[in-house]
Amino acid sequence: MKHASAIRRDGSINPECYDIVDGCHLWNLGLIGGRPVSLRNGQRTSIRHWVTHSEPRRQIRATCRNDRCINPDHLVVALSVSETTAALMARLPNSALRDDDRVLLQQRADGASVRAIAEGLGLPVGRVAHQLRTADIRMHRILAELDRQSANTDLARLPHQEDQHPRER
Repeated sequence: MKHASAIRRDGSINPECYDIVDGCHLWNLGLIGGRPVSLRNGQRTSIRHWVTHSEPRRQIRATCRNDRCINPDHLVVALSVSETTAALMARLPNSALRDDDRVLLQQRADGASVRAIAEGLGLPVGRVAHQLRTADIRMHRILAELDRQSANTDLARLPHQEDQHPRER
């Protein structure tokens, strides 16, 4: 089978181009870097991007961890660094982070590159990269502690079996 026939005119994937094994749709044509590809109008096309209708620069991950899988139910579009940082920062109380960490992480969440942040602050790129890593670690530690506190609060609301007499259980 030719690569050009993998994607039909209506935009669907030709079922003859993949095998269904344990719920995965395993691509059986061309692979580049272990990932499914095909030709569309003479250009190489990532099948995973085609299936998920995502931008070519976005990273696609398979929840089944099979690099050949193109099952749309198994594919997720990975968040960019700025989207991940913004989502995590939204969970934090305003006073949880130090001001300098908050400024760096907010610039990163706004999509600024490490180089652009360094130039704006007049600092070496390596130093800003280190400060960002440190701020990111602090943020994750704070979020982990908040999650632990939340879990402990939820557990405290549940009736404990030890509190009951053995005959009442």
